[in-house]
Amino acid sequence: PRQPKPPGIHGSAVVDPSAVVGMGSHVGAFSVIGAQVQIGSGCTIHPHVVIYDDVQIGDGCELHSGAVLHPGARLGRGCVVHSNAVVGSEGFGFVPTASGWRKMPQTGLVVLEDGVEVGCGSTIDRPSVGETRIGAGTKIDNLVHVGHGVTTGKGCALAAQVGIAGGARLGNGVILAGQVGLANKAVMGDRSIASSKSGIHGEVGAGEVVSGYPAIPNRLWLRCSAAFNKLPELTKAIRQLEKGRTP
Repeated sequence: PRQPKPPGIHGSAVVDPSAVVGMGSHVGAFSVIGAQVQIGSGCTIHPHVVIYDDVQIGDGCELHSGAVLHPGARLGRGCVVHSNAVVGSEGFGFVPTASGWRKMPQTGLVVLEDGVEVGCGSTIDRPSVGETRIGAGTKIDNLVHVGHGVTTGKGCALAAQVGIAGGARLGNGVILAGQVGLANKAVMGDRSIASSKSGIHGEVGAGEVVSGYPAIPNRLWLRCSAAFNKLPELTKAIRQLEKGRTP
């Protein structure tokens, strides 16, 4: 295991006077900590981390180099945010007008409950109102995007390149394999699973396993996939039948 960093604030770090850094926490070189930030005890802030104003970080969290926490981010205890991940960035909120796209203010919160881990280069957006919430113990791989207003239950696992559109809801223990996409306001029930590259529209029930685009029950998808390779032969046979010949 890695040796813990010594407590203290590096001389090159920039810490707003109103920020509170808890006992035993380490703030690395060239990190920036904004106004009204609260950092719990025993946290490790590696070099070149940026924490905007009004961020709260629970005890025992670790932020790796290049991580960015935007205003209103709330981290529970024991969270880990890996390099170049962004928590609390503005949601994709634009309204079409006669003169072009109008940007809607995104003033909500992003809440990471206890024990959440966010992989390198992943982004979790804040909504215009309310919150985006990641349930306790959820693990997020690299290059995952979680849109504004999304809610996940506890103990979910999101593999690399998953994309979740705004307002989607995940129950407890949901597993999304690599490159799964969830449409706006899609719902995944407790313990449901989506295999790689699945596209989810609507609702997936508790305990269901789905595959494909649009996603269908996994067993049906396997049968369809097996039949797909036989389509040239089946097409030839049908044409011969149409001509009155036996295939």
